[in-house]
Amino acid sequence: YDVAQAPVTPDSVVLLEDVSNLLANAMFERGGNKDAVCQDLLALAARCRVLILVTISGMQASCYEGETAHYVAALNDLNQRLFWAADAAGTLRSGVPEYQKGEPGLW
Repeated sequence: YDVAQAPVTPDSVVLLEDVSNLLANAMFERGGNKDAVCQDLLALAARCRVLILVTISGMQASCYEGETAHYVAALNDLNQRLFWAADAAGTLRSGVPEYQKGEPGLW
């Protein structure tokens, strides 16, 4: 929780694994939401040199019901917002990176 307050220096390279667990913990344990998690992550990114976020994607809210469907929809939205804010982004499939945004040398 409160990752924006993590003790990092401006030259830090930070790996956060994983966004999906962070969101689940915020939503189900603290009554939080995707907006607060997004703000925390963007604040953390502003405080370090590189922030690498690991998440899960590809789930469809329509395949679930109730709280789980709400969580999946929130995660998909959060992932999209973080993608647009990122300098670089990609997917790892069978151990092979697929670059979706930015230069491969950025990460």
